[in-house]
Amino acid sequence: MSRHRMSFLAVLLLVCVVACLVAGCMFTSTDVQRTPLELKHEIVYKELALKPQVGIYETSQTRINGILEARVKFKNMVNWDVKCEIRVKWLDGDGFEIKDISGWQPITLPDGELYYFKELAPSPDAESFSIILQTAGK
Repeated sequence: MSRHRMSFLAVLLLVCVVACLVAGCMFTSTDVQRTPLELKHEIVYKELALKPQVGIYETSQTRINGILEARVKFKNMVNWDVKCEIRVKWLDGDGFEIKDISGWQPITLPDGELYYFKELAPSPDAESFSIILQTAGK
């Protein structure tokens, strides 16, 4: 092979390698779904390993007969059922926690599905809430 042809092949190989690297860096999998930002209410994951498994898609609140109702839409982000527990921390107008005797509630999030959760506040003094999640049985 001539020297000119070898240089041309080396440059061509280099261009191909760079093109592959650039294409790899720009690859975005359409199968990977991300959780929308959790902006309306505080979400606390007691174990970090639970966060990529349980996505919070929406939190909202409404009043029913003067009592605050928490509404949360979860999504199982993995390919297996996730067993976890949820607790709602109710807050009054000054941001102080309102005593609640309901405790932890077990939930099972089916593989890749949405799950809707609702709970009424224990007192009409509740103005807001935060959600606490932990792995079942902790």
